[in-house]
Amino acid sequence: MTTDLNVPGDEICRVFVSYCREDSGFLKELITHLKPLCAGGRIELWYDQRIEPGQKWEQRIHEELAQADVVLFLVTASFMASDFCQSKEVRISLQRAERGEIVFFPVIVGACVWGSSVLGKFQALPRKGVPPKSKAHRQILWKEVHEELAAIADQNRHLALRKRIVRPLRLGGATGTGIRVLRAFLAELRVVLPNLPVRPSEEPSDRIIARIARASDDALDAAVVGAQPAEDYQDEVANVEVYEIKSVLVVPQSHALWGVAALSEAELRQLLKPGVVFASRPKDSGTYKAVFKYLEPVFGASASERILESKIIEDIEGAIDCVVRGEAISILPSVVVKSAAARGKKVWAVDLPGDAIRKWYGIWNKHREHLPGIENLIALFKQGIAPEKVEAA
Repeated sequence: MTTDLNVPGDEICRVFVSYCREDSGFLKELITHLKPLCAGGRIELWYDQRIEPGQKWEQRIHEELAQADVVLFLVTASFMASDFCQSKEVRISLQRAERGEIVFFPVIVGACVWGSSVLGKFQALPRKGVPPKSKAHRQILWKEVHEELAAIADQNRHLALRKRIVRPLRLGGATGTGIRVLRAFLAELRVVLPNLPVRPSEEPSDRIIARIARASDDALDAAVVGAQPAEDYQDEVANVEVYEIKSVLVVPQSHALWGVAALSEAELRQLLKPGVVFASRPKDSGTYKAVFKYLEPVFGASASERILESKIIEDIEGAIDCVVRGEAISILPSVVVKSAAARGKKVWAVDLPGDAIRKWYGIWNKHREHLPGIENLIALFKQGIAPEKVEAA
């Protein structure tokens, strides 16, 4: 399974240094010790001395704080007494840290009372929180800071992932089986990305395909559908087969076929004669298209449409309930029928003659830039999903 998070490998960890002007000498020492990380492209160090002439001082500080991956505080008595450091830089950084957006740590450079402040909630360097007593001891402290930032920079692909996700992934699952297959893929995806924010939606296949293809605020990032995209969408939508299972005839307990294992084609012709009430999904659903494709060679196009349009049910659970009440029969994916029976619904699945295999497809937009996590999902689509995982979803 791929673990590529779709974050550029040269993404630099942005480090904001918060300090008091009286402590500029400590800043200078820190910069010297961090030069190898900066020169190697692993971190970008920012501090207020980088503000250029003509730029608005406070505005630039706010901009850099908002973009930082790490905020490092050089803590001294002067720093703790600075109204600006405490009311602006510490406050803003604390808010971002509590939202999980940054790494936040104090570096105790000079003797001061800091443990009872908001900084005391965070692990500091040195780890015992005792400031160095001499310049030689500070060299050891700067080495610890270097090592800590190097470790953070090595994990910065994950930090960059968190920053770049500005909304949950919008994923679609075709009503009924498609959403089950999507849930099975999401269980696999969360093994690699356990905290990935996801917003799944359930709609008929044609509506989902249209939302994958178009560029709009409600466009989907990826989906599982029960029908291949129509020719009109081939230039925009990529698809790969991810799952297949047979369709079955579904009958209620009161039906003559209750307990029958399989039908012949002749028995199917006799069963679906004019007047039979057949619970079907809407025309824009994958189930409608698949059942029509199955029936057409046996009954012809017009008769197949007549059968499928005798009773349209919007959602697949509604079709199951319609069968349970004895109001209709239907043809549905076997995994849906098996799930309904496991929940105590009185339905019976009869095997159909001929090729009654249903297929589902993972789809995504060919041209749209993908949010982190989508490439992982596409890689899973290309592997397919085991039937037992769909049944458990």
